[in-house]
Amino acid sequence: MTQLIELAAGDARAILTPTDGAALLSLTVAGAEFLAADPSAAGTGEWVGGNYPLAPWPGTVPSRVARNGADRIDLPSRSRGKISHGFLLERTWDVIEQTADRVVFGHGIPEGPWRGDARQTYRLFPDRLEARLEVTVAQAAPVGLGFHPWFAREPDGGLPTLVSEFDELILADAQGTETVSVDAPQSPRDAVHRGAVRMPQLRWRDGRTLGIESESRVWVIYEQDPRGICVEPWTCTPGEFAAGERITDAGGTEALSMTLRWSPAH
Repeated sequence: MTQLIELAAGDARAILTPTDGAALLSLTVAGAEFLAADPSAAGTGEWVGGNYPLAPWPGTVPSRVARNGADRIDLPSRSRGKISHGFLLERTWDVIEQTADRVVFGHGIPEGPWRGDARQTYRLFPDRLEARLEVTVAQAAPVGLGFHPWFAREPDGGLPTLVSEFDELILADAQGTETVSVDAPQSPRDAVHRGAVRMPQLRWRDGRTLGIESESRVWVIYEQDPRGICVEPWTCTPGEFAAGERITDAGGTEALSMTLRWSPAH
């Protein structure tokens, strides 16, 4: 049976589990669900619905190879041979601390150059949820992080309105070579952006709003799955990770924060 952890603050409730990468399964305010919640997916390896961590790299690295200075790293596959989004999202994490409104998860990383420790912290407030992901490595290694939240569609399956503005649209070919485009992405989007001029905000027809705030350099917008809409902050693109442009020093920590800030329905 999947272990569930509930956080509470005012009218807000968050449900998490140590399995599936210490995933956030549900986020409700006054009974209204903000996430594309699918608790039945827990333990299936599908990672659809809720929010889960991307580490030690986000996205898909087509060559399955990354550079660490002059060294070549062959990236390990997850279960079912998948290579996307690192491997920490399928691990069971330890519960390090837990209070009524805060939980801290930890996981020891034994693999290759990423040997070290990962930590996730979630804290719930009446008007927001704060999340932080950290990876500390024993030796210098390329590290990229991300959050992968799935947000709820409208009751009729339509997309909520996404208000956002970014500096760049990043395109990648089959070999993973990335270029900057001046074209607007096609809707429904599967787009990688760099540089948020305006933090993304979702607006539903019932008056609810949800802002996604992060210091992230890279944002991914995915609207092509009928089960939800994804607005994902990442620390780097897959191409930057593969090229060794995001090296964390020995004993160093890479971190990413995300705040989900809401207003209830009118």
